[in-house]
Amino acid sequence: MNQLLKNIILCLIGGILFHYLFYGKWIGISYPLFIIYVYIVIFTGTRASQNGRSIFNYILLICIFMLSATFALYTNEVLLVLNFLLIPVLFIIHTVHLKRWEFKDWHNRLFITAIMITLSDAIVRFFHHFSFGSKWAKGKMTEKSYNIFKKIMIGLLISIPLLWTVLYLLMSSDDKFKQLLIDIPSLFANLNIGSFIFQFLIIFIVFSSLLAYITILNKKLQLQVKEEKEEKIGLDSIIMGTILILINAIYCIYVSVQFQYFFSGDPSIASAKYTYAEYARKGFSELTVITIINLGILMIATHFLKPLKSFANILLNVLQTLLVLFTNIMLVSAYMRLSLYEAAYGFTYSRIFAHSFMILLFLLLLLVLVKIWIKKIKYIQLSLIITLLAYVGLNYLNIDKIIIEKNLERYEATKKIDYYYISTLSEDAVPYLIEFDKEDINRELLERKAYLKETSAHWQSFNISQQRAKELLEKWGR
Repeated sequence: MNQLLKNIILCLIGGILFHYLFYGKWIGISYPLFIIYVYIVIFTGTRASQNGRSIFNYILLICIFMLSATFALYTNEVLLVLNFLLIPVLFIIHTVHLKRWEFKDWHNRLFITAIMITLSDAIVRFFHHFSFGSKWAKGKMTEKSYNIFKKIMIGLLISIPLLWTVLYLLMSSDDKFKQLLIDIPSLFANLNIGSFIFQFLIIFIVFSSLLAYITILNKKLQLQVKEEKEEKIGLDSIIMGTILILINAIYCIYVSVQFQYFFSGDPSIASAKYTYAEYARKGFSELTVITIINLGILMIATHFLKPLKSFANILLNVLQTLLVLFTNIMLVSAYMRLSLYEAAYGFTYSRIFAHSFMILLFLLLLLVLVKIWIKKIKYIQLSLIITLLAYVGLNYLNIDKIIIEKNLERYEATKKIDYYYISTLSEDAVPYLIEFDKEDINRELLERKAYLKETSAHWQSFNISQQRAKELLEKWGR
């Protein structure tokens, strides 16, 4: 079978499958199933790649499948929305690196260029499919007939809003004419033309998108690569050394003066009188701003400094290491303050995410430290992998369970708990909410039980967490 015809059939099946899995249904097990089929199309419809066995590609592929599986495993809306947005981005990065990236070494700017070229070419190719009917008609007609046909089509398009306006006015002026038009759809019984056209467009758009994308992936990427010198270009070492000395001196004074303030368990010892909320919030804002500034400085220093003689190079490395050390001290401070805030006010999604973000920043700072002393490592690529693995791990932690357990521990110690927030957690928390057995939460569980009974019975929407919650609530006996 001709490869083009094979790809057309595969992509058409993809469009029909998309309609069958998603149209009029909640996303569930349908998402990982569709991702699997899309990769079948990619692997069978595109040329083989020399870059296929790259560890980077394996990591991306595993992460994409694990993130897509969360739609069938969990019901945490925050993470599912993020996954819904992130998976297409990871898919594009993975497929471009897998099929079009033919360089042995990693080049950040070149890879971003490769992605941009691939996307722009695919979009152009996608819109070419819409002109297929016009090209077919032009090939079958004489020039004169084709011009007439084109003008008729333009007239029809212009007539649509005009006819709609005229019909609306005529229906408003005469009730018999209005009733006549209302009775016309009954002649077609259950045939819903508008819905049929919309569904056909969905299938055609998915089909065209898949076909355009694999067509571009099959084409060799044309990049004008200039030979890059190994020598670093950019900032002068004396300028960067001066910046590092000054900023490290400020951090040294700041940390030494504020050391007790940073690591105390009570904000009242600080020079300013903060509430717990202000204390933790101020600490996290310090962390965010300082980390962004420091990571920016370290990125510039590790990527754009000119090579130096051994002593000067060691001195700059020491200064960068000190900057990492001071940043980590403030990172630990903010982490402890957020823990204090959670002990006082309870655990929520945002606070768990903040803790996770701090741990990720700590790992990225450790990676910067390695980059300072071992220049050959690819920081951008490794930081992407670390961030991605950390995010996938966060998806599989079952955050709702952590929030329930931590808040119950706090309840045992303080007899305080935010019943309203606890009751708004996803179905992942239902097994633990049932055990809690409090009136306010039981009321919400009864409402959730009624809601789950009315949810779609389509197998495409199947979700393990939701099904488990449904079964537990039915056995609950309330």
